[in-house]
Amino acid sequence: MTLSAPNSAHNITVDDALAFVSKLARLGLYVGPIHVNETSAGASEANYIPLSGLADVPSDPICCLVWGGTDWHNVAELRMTLNAVGKGGEIEGFKRVARQLKPTSVPEAELMNIPGAAAAVAKLISKA
Repeated sequence: MTLSAPNSAHNITVDDALAFVSKLARLGLYVGPIHVNETSAGASEANYIPLSGLADVPSDPICCLVWGGTDWHNVAELRMTLNAVGKGGEIEGFKRVARQLKPTSVPEAELMNIPGAAAAVAKLISKA
């Protein structure tokens, strides 16, 4: 069992993966439980096992994946995509991740689904 992605940049620690998936949930983007890639093969040959199925959770960065939309997604890659625009993951990064997780969705609509977004927009409108 290798538990690593072919590209080491696509590996992430379990703690970081849990924190990032929680952040996605707070932003209104939901994904499945975290799994790991038991091999370093491509998606068609990989064996994804639940994180809870590991006897020992590695502290080193590993290949963590989640099911979102209609496919598996690499958690480290999603995080890199969200943070590509700026250090904190800005609107364009959010839109890119939303498109990956929900290819048929409209990213602007996903932005409005962020908890509190409608209230913030309403406040801006009333101030105008």
